[in-house]
Amino acid sequence: MGWTPLNLAVQASIPPRSGRRWPSRFSRRLYRQRHTVENFFARIKRYRRIATRYEKLANHYLGFPLLAAILAELKSGV
Repeated sequence: MGWTPLNLAVQASIPPRSGRRWPSRFSRRLYRQRHTVENFFARIKRYRRIATRYEKLANHYLGFPLLAAILAELKSGV
């Protein structure tokens, strides 16, 4: 059996729309963390080699996301 959001007790971290009559609750901290992670993956997907996975062997491929992550962090100045 595979994993599903129900199996892992995943909580949604999407803010409600401003015009809702009864806005749903969400965690700003969790939303901010999710946004940071999504931006990170957007930065490393700029490297075409990672997005298209040129490497056939897993151990060769896994080095490139690590390299892209390091380069993305160096460019962002964090």
